[in-house]
Amino acid sequence: MNTYMKSEIKALLIVLITILSLLATIFFTWSLMKSDYYGVLTDLEGNKFILEPLNVDHEAEYSVHEIYFNEDTKVKGRGDGIGDLKEGQELKLWVDKVDHNKVANTITIMNK
Repeated sequence: MNTYMKSEIKALLIVLITILSLLATIFFTWSLMKSDYYGVLTDLEGNKFILEPLNVDHEAEYSVHEIYFNEDTKVKGRGDGIGDLKEGQELKLWVDKVDHNKVANTITIMNK
């Protein structure tokens, strides 16, 4: 193996390592930005609501999520606060588990 081939192999390894590092960074960033839940708000009462899937086949069974919120919950998107939540809205949620309950720390309203 001559020095030319060694330098080409070294350059190829540098390019491959750079591409893999870039892909790992993109995946890591995407996983942080991806919401925990996405669905339609139903049964809003007090400090909790039910989140159901967007597309429902009436013959299939789906898990629905009981989501709690508090004064620390941030609302973004098409609303400014908890008071802007209405039944039928599409929501993206980032939640924390507190005492076996799902408590929203950020809610993004996707439609009015």
